[in-house]
Amino acid sequence: MTPTPNLTGSRDRWSGRAPKRMAAGRACIERGCTTKLSTYNRRDTCFLHSPVRFPRIRGRITAGTHPVPTSQ
Repeated sequence: MTPTPNLTGSRDRWSGRAPKRMAAGRACIERGCTTKLSTYNRRDTCFLHSPVRFPRIRGRITAGTHPVPTSQ
């Protein structure tokens, strides 16, 4: 049996800054909603009451907008 080499590790170099946190105990501002918001949620509403936001997609063609080639 051969001995296994020692493994060495290092600290994560990207962990220098803590994530921003909001006040604890916040609730959704929508009337009648009692959902408590996470301290990491920057919005004033919960997921169900937040407006829909679509990500910016570059360089992709969706199925509905694919151009149809025409033969001449």
